[in-house]
Amino acid sequence: RPEVSTQETTAKQNEIWEKPLTARKRLGLIQACLLHVVGYKNLTVDVEKLCREPSDSDHLQHEDMLL
Repeated sequence: RPEVSTQETTAKQNEIWEKPLTARKRLGLIQACLLHVVGYKNLTVDVEKLCREPSDSDHLQHEDMLL
């Protein structure tokens, strides 16, 4: 694999970012971002729910969840 200079890499990255996005690509990026936001929100709700559940050391399932 040939060595690529930092300047060449930066030039290629700038070229990619300077190309205009089509409306379809822009919509796809927005959709992906929103899916990540919603997924993160759902994850935090689930974690908060688990944190509120009292732990019982006599209950094997609770012990397994701690591992």
